[in-house]
Amino acid sequence: YYVGGEASTDFWPNGQPKHKTLKTGTIKTDEWYYPSGQIQKRLVSDKNGNTIEPIRLWHENGQLAEVLNFKSGEKSGKWEKFFDDGTLRLEAEYRKGEKLIVKNAWDDNRQQVVTNGNGTFWDDGIDIDCSYDLFFKSDWTTS
Repeated sequence: YYVGGEASTDFWPNGQPKHKTLKTGTIKTDEWYYPSGQIQKRLVSDKNGNTIEPIRLWHENGQLAEVLNFKSGEKSGKWEKFFDDGTLRLEAEYRKGEKLIVKNAWDDNRQQVVTNGNGTFWDDGIDIDCSYDLFFKSDWTTS
């Protein structure tokens, strides 16, 4: 579906929305959905494409999966990830220049691997795309 000459909604083969775009004045809200119809990602931006609220992702069960802040196109501020039951998986912060400070982190087995900034956190190279795609995959992993 198109609004004002731009695609506003895309659909999964089962008829559920895949992606919706809504414009209200200078604010643009993009939402992506799972085939089940549950929301997967929400991005709200201004007329210049800058995010004006944290980017949020959800697990298919509706539980919040990730919250990531951006400022002027850079990751900035609090970054949290959650397991599908809502328990915390990562508590971190991006500082100036996208410098990552990990405060607490848990591995896939829910064992705490970083406590109060001490330990080893492995970044799998999968990241949130702040513009259009849900994620992008980097060839680089960091610890």
